Amino acid sequence: MRSHLKKRCGFTLVELLAVIVILGIIATITLPIIANNIEKSRKEIYRTNAQTALDAAKEYVSKNTINNDFPKGGIDITKLDIKNSNFKSGIVNKCPIKNYEGSDCEKRNIKPGEIYVKNIYNGKYCANGTKQNIIVSKVESEKDCELVDATGPELTLKLLRVTNDSILVSAYGYDSQTEILKYTFQIGNEEPVEIYTNKNIASYEFTNLEKIKKYNITVSVSNINALSEDEQYVKHPETHTTIDNTTLREVGLSEVGLPQFKVSGNNYASSKELTIIYPSIEGGENGYIVEDYDGNIISEIEVVEESIKFEINQNVKVIAYTKYGENKVENSINIFGIDDKGPEIEIIPMTDNWEKQKLVTVIVSDRGVGLSKRTCSFDGGNTWIDTKTRTINGEKKTVCEKLFSKNQVVDFKAKDKMGNISPIEGTTDKNSPYYIEVTRADSDPPNCTVLYDSPVNYNGEWTTQNVIVRAICDDKGLSGCEGDLSFTHTTQTNQSFAIGIVRDKVGNETVCKSVPVKIDRTVPNCNGIYGGKTNWT
Repeated sequence: MRSHLKKRCGFTLVELLAVIVILGIIATITLPIIANNIEKSRKEIYRTNAQTALDAAKEYVSKNTINNDFPKGGIDITKLDIKNSNFKSGIVNKCPIKNYEGSDCEKRNIKPGEIYVKNIYNGKYCANGTKQNIIVSKVESEKDCELVDATGPELTLKLLRVTNDSILVSAYGYDSQTEILKYTFQIGNEEPVEIYTNKNIASYEFTNLEKIKKYNITVSVSNINALSEDEQYVKHPETHTTIDNTTLREVGLSEVGLPQFKVSGNNYASSKELTIIYPSIEGGENGYIVEDYDGNIISEIEVVEESIKFEINQNVKVIAYTKYGENKVENSINIFGIDDKGPEIEIIPMTDNWEKQKLVTVIVSDRGVGLSKRTCSFDGGNTWIDTKTRTINGEKKTVCEKLFSKNQVVDFKAKDKMGNISPIEGTTDKNSPYYIEVTRADSDPPNCTVLYDSPVNYNGEWTTQNVIVRAICDDKGLSGCEGDLSFTHTTQTNQSFAIGIVRDKVGNETVCKSVPVKIDRTVPNCNGIYGGKTNWT
């Protein structure tokens, strides 16, 4: 039987479209995976390069320093001999053993004596950390590298209420660079409770507890870096236990209430209002202590009221306490974000040489809210200019610079984003450590006085003698002249002569005026005639 079926060649249009759709779906799934793997590989390569920088820094120290130790401020990455690294900026440094508290290393939870890389940037990636824990982040610019969040949030715990069977705890989280993501509350070994919020405060009440028993409560706060695959945080194995950018603190709670705090705001301000609310205990004695961050007591105040409100105008630690009988409970809070001081400034000494223009350089920095967009004024605040970046003693600094062509006293001021200005006393007072006086600046050309040295009393009229013309240089008490000019005219002439140019020691020039010179040494002709008589012999 003859078949009516025919063999088909190729695909129909519908089948082709179906194949294209399937390929597109496959590409949509696989391409991001491939791209992600490529990105991870690039980060690993960059992490290896950053580890190499640590070894190169050790070699640099052994060859270039007397005491085989890192210089203050660390080593600029561009000074190190590292092949194929393409590093553009960053520092390799060693954590101090002395003065460790409050140092950059303590903030990054790096141990004393460890070597680490800081903001190592190659135009695309940023690296921070020690050899065993280098964090690589993809950034858009060198400035973004400096802003990479390398620390977990700060955390303060508060006991709000304790009853026979419940404990209410409040957690205050703060991160100056990254938004808060969540809080985790855990009592003993019970299942932790997560509260997702971007607010700086979260509370949770543990209920159905046993009476007259102490509990350990663990609270953690995470910022949004905990969700990111970019390793933009540093793990803290020491003072604080940090997991996935989460700062953990542990507090033992009793059945006695603690003093509580309320702060007027979380943003930067010139001052903040602090309210302390004390637990209501019959016969209790209340008070508070104010300390600076070095632990020095600024003031200690006894309080009669159950609550007190007062103004804080500097960053301090406040410890509130309640005494009752032989017992004492206390709670503390760190007040930060207060900035009522202008930027810190450091005057760079000028050279002692005479120059046409003197460069005044002032290093500026601000530990609070940061420098204003237009930070610098060299005229007492009438006009403000931007800062610049300069490498000074091997370290990048933010500076204010201006050229001055005249000797003068400079009234320099710097301001931060809140408008705080420093120095308060100005820079025009000779007794001020910030006094700026521009000296040995000479942009004025010297004076040139032209006179006749010879003949005596010659004033440019006719003479038969040689004429000596001299140009006297006078720099008006500034850098000084290179010397006078002199020229002797010996031949007959009747014209004005330009004697030349006088210069001072920094190169300012003045063209001397032209003067007339008239010299005549030709004997006149004499022709005789007979006067009035004819045929005279």
